[in-house]
Amino acid sequence: MQESEKILMIGYDEIGLKGNNRRDFINRLISHISHAAHIPQKDLEHRQGRIYGNFSQERKPEIFNRLTKIFGIKWFSEAELLPHSYEQLQEAALKAAKVKKKQGAETFKIETRRSNKDFELNSRQINVQLGDEVRINAEMQVDVHTPDVTFFVEVRRDHIYLYTDPHDGPGGLPVGSNGSVLLLISGGIDSPVAAWHLMKRGLAVDCVYFHSPPYTGEKALEKVRNLVRVLSQWNIESMQLFVPYFTGIQEQMVEEMPESIWTVAQRRYMHRIADRLLERESYHGLATGDSVGQVASQTLENLQQIDQSTDTLVLRPLTGFDKDEIISIAKEIGSFEISIQPYEDCCVLFAPGNPSTRVKGDRLAYEERKLDDDALIEEALTRMQVENYSGYKDQYEMS
Repeated sequence: MQESEKILMIGYDEIGLKGNNRRDFINRLISHISHAAHIPQKDLEHRQGRIYGNFSQERKPEIFNRLTKIFGIKWFSEAELLPHSYEQLQEAALKAAKVKKKQGAETFKIETRRSNKDFELNSRQINVQLGDEVRINAEMQVDVHTPDVTFFVEVRRDHIYLYTDPHDGPGGLPVGSNGSVLLLISGGIDSPVAAWHLMKRGLAVDCVYFHSPPYTGEKALEKVRNLVRVLSQWNIESMQLFVPYFTGIQEQMVEEMPESIWTVAQRRYMHRIADRLLERESYHGLATGDSVGQVASQTLENLQQIDQSTDTLVLRPLTGFDKDEIISIAKEIGSFEISIQPYEDCCVLFAPGNPSTRVKGDRLAYEERKLDDDALIEEALTRMQVENYSGYKDQYEMS
């Protein structure tokens, strides 16, 4: 990597704990940075627990915006690359301090890490001496608790790095490093937040949405598409949206089954259809936005009956979250305003007036025998739409 005055510096946390697998996680993270931020991989390099990159100043806002959505990044900053010279460090720090002073900063702190033990000064000596220089010559006051600006100094084996404005990344693990799952997405608040949490744990996520024309219209489907567009910005690679035809199942269900079990019965058929997709597309499991006890289908008894519809692993990352916590994250990731649009999905439109909170397994089995399972599931998959979304394109591709 060519030396430059300003350089991109990226820190991670969990990846550093991965032992013998660390290199695989780092390589995946570098690939994601290159893909999402459009930085050639030859301009990215990993050394001593950091990823460094050359980048164009003109593209800085775009690059920094994209880095905030790459799981695995704990923080990132523009840093000044300096030789092992205290005099040059002092000069660079004073220059930066005077700029910060003009911008309104009155207090500061020096925070030094010295991994190169051959450097002439240790961390405490750098903090004290550099602090005195900034205090006197930039006319700023030291505040080690709540400073207006912190000057971070890293004395490493190859260079000294000076930076003042680290930005938070989302943390977690690189998407895809722990496999892939198929998420049952609705137009509501919960399932997009579940997808975000799964991606943070290193899972690549695709989505399945059950559409019931003419009962659910194009606006409801477009709402889900917009949610997938938001999520695809975090997924790095393109995100697939499967849209099975669910009308036939719901119409037979309403005709043949008692109303009190509709909700659980619908969910069981959704899991069976998703399970067929899982086998065909080689996902490692299914996922939902369920939060225990939030609605009738999310009692432990009903969740158990839903899970028994297939043998597939079902992940529920929001199990212990309450609604306020879920809403807070939805607002943070940009899905909330889309989710609250008044276009209802098929579950809402076919919701019973008095749903059972404890549907018995033998009752479900008896009622489900009235439906032609194989034919209905085959129809749902045959008439299914498949759409592909990229977080870095405005359009989607349909097949």
